[in-house]
Order: sequence, then C-alpha cells, then structure tokens
Amino acid sequence: MDGGTVRRRVKGVYVGAETDVTEKFQIGITARLEDYSDFGDTLNGKVSGRYEVSSALAFRGTVSTGFHAPSLGQLGTQTTAFTSNWNNTGLGLAAPGQTRLFRPNDPRAAVFGAKPLDPEKSDSFSLGFVLTPDTDTSLTVDAYYLKIKDQVIITDALRGDGVTSAFTSVGLPGFTQASYYFNGWDTTTTGIDFVGRKKLRLDGAGTLDLSLGLSFLNTKASKVKNTQTVNGTTVTVVNDFRVRDIETGIPKNKLVLGARYSYGDWTVDSTVTRYGKYTYNAAAGAANGNHDQTFDPEWYVDLNLGYRVNNHLRLELGAQNLFNQYPDKYDTTNRASGINPYSFIAPNGAAGRFVYAGASLLF
Repeated sequence: MDGGTVRRRVKGVYVGAETDVTEKFQIGITARLEDYSDFGDTLNGKVSGRYEVSSALAFRGTVSTGFHAPSLGQLGTQTTAFTSNWNNTGLGLAAPGQTRLFRPNDPRAAVFGAKPLDPEKSDSFSLGFVLTPDTDTSLTVDAYYLKIKDQVIITDALRGDGVTSAFTSVGLPGFTQASYYFNGWDTTTTGIDFVGRKKLRLDGAGTLDLSLGLSFLNTKASKVKNTQTVNGTTVTVVNDFRVRDIETGIPKNKLVLGARYSYGDWTVDSTVTRYGKYTYNAAAGAANGNHDQTFDPEWYVDLNLGYRVNNHLRLELGAQNLFNQYPDKYDTTNRASGINPYSFIAPNGAAGRFVYAGASLLF
C-alpha cells in the first residue's frame, strides 16, 4: 500500500528591530525561533545595515541564515508504477517493470541507501550601493552569495541486478527500479544585480520612464552523492548531467530593458528581454555519445497599450513575445521520438506570441 499519513506541528516566534546608530548609519536585526515536531528547534536571523555617504549615495549589506524543513510531500510520498519501454537516444532504453518511489524513512528503502531526511540550511550575504543623484535617476548594484547545504532532491531511477535482488530481499519481487528523496548536494550561488531607472519629463508631451535590469549569476554544486552500493552493486544515484543542469541549464545572465510612455490617459509599455546562453545536458553514457547542446542567447519583446476611460475603467491591448520568437530547436538526437522540437528548459518557453485584451475596473 502506498497510502499513509504525515503530520507536522510548527510553532514560531519572529522579532525584528531597526535603529539609527548615527545620523548616517542604520542597522536592522531580525530573528526567528521555530519548533518543528519532527526536526526540533531552529534559530535563524538576519542583520542588515545601510550607510549614507551623502544624500545621493548609500552603501548597504545583509548577512543571514536560513532553515527549510523537508516538505510533507517529500517525507510522505510513495508511489508504485509500471514502467514501459520507450525510446530516446539521449537517455537510452528503460526496461519494463514495476518501479517504487519510497518514503525516505521506509525501513525497506534503507537497503537502497535511503536515510531520514535532514533539513536544508543556508548562509547568505549581500553588499551593494544605491546611487540617486536626483529624484528622477537611480542606480542600484548588489553582489550576493548564497550557500545551501543538504538540498533535498530525488534520486535517479536505481536499477540493475543489485536493485532487483534488493527488492526481493525486502518482499517486493517483480520490482526493477527504486527512487527516493534524499539530501543530494550542496550548492553555492554568486551573482551581481544592476538596476537603473530614469524619468524623462517631456515638456508638456508626457513622461518617459526608462529602466534597465542586468543580472549575472553562477551556481556550483558540491558534495554530490553520485553513487550508492546496493547489494554489492554500485548504482548511480545522481547522474552527472543533473549536476550540469543546475550549473549550466539556466542562463548565467539576463538583461531587461523597459520603457513606459505616459501622456494624459494613454500609456505605452515596452519590455525587451535578453536571456544568455544555456545548455541542455543530455544523459551521460548515452549509446551514441554525449549530446549536450548549448542554445544561443534569446531576445523577446513585450508591448502593452493602455487607455484610462474614466476613474473606474481602464482598457488595454498587448502582446507578449510580440515578434513571435522561438528558441533554437533541439538537435535530432535530443528529441524524444521526434515529438519535442523545442527545449523544455527554454527560459521563455516555446509557445510563441500571445496577444491579449483586457478591461480593469477601478474602485
């Protein structure tokens, strides 16, 4: 039986305070004490500070810790399914048979290497500055660091002679594949964000608000639990391509340019977004070699026209992905039986242009 009950009780207390240490230096401190019925007590906090060099320039920074208990779904989900054979040259052939997703604390799962889950914990800090030379101009720059320890992920499908015999040893003959949630790796993310804004007043011809957002990030995985011994056989728990997914599967940079023109009751909003390169990471050890594929940067334009009819009604007409752009197509070898020409990890999807019209009632 796969059904079951998982319960949790959580009690928490949150406190925070801010004060001006001097006329130019402000500091804030927050703390959160929580008690989990299944994971015990945890105390986490954040310290933030801001120093104003002048009315136009200020520096700011934060240091914080975090705690995330495994979800009830990760703790309590158990499923049984029948796996049929399917063909994908990037992933190879999966043999037919029954597969079981175990609860991590199921005693039968221990033979496959499962252990009770630990909570995820994090440390982070950021440092940046705010530049406001006048009321119509601003620029913020923030660099950050985030370390997450013991991230909860799901294993690959464990298979092989050792797995099959392990199923038999725990009274589940006929099963061929096992999986479970576990603390699979640590990740470290570093990055920097730029945000700029400028308002132009057009001498009776309306206003033009310009904005720029630019971000760079880099994520690395460490302490990856790649393999596990099951009944004397080494099986893959986390394939290398999954590690590459979190490191290169999302763009490492993103640019967003915005413009909003306002004149009377009319507004025109335009956004131009550029996503940097990203890589689809095919399964390592595929029959025909490694099929990793890097996609070129992608540009998208959104446009919205709005008109305020009166104090209570606003109309709008717009388009997302105005020029009907699509990401690069998969190489032939990366298409599952030819049915998926576009990458499922494309940052803006592969649905093409979306046109809409709407009305808003204002009260």
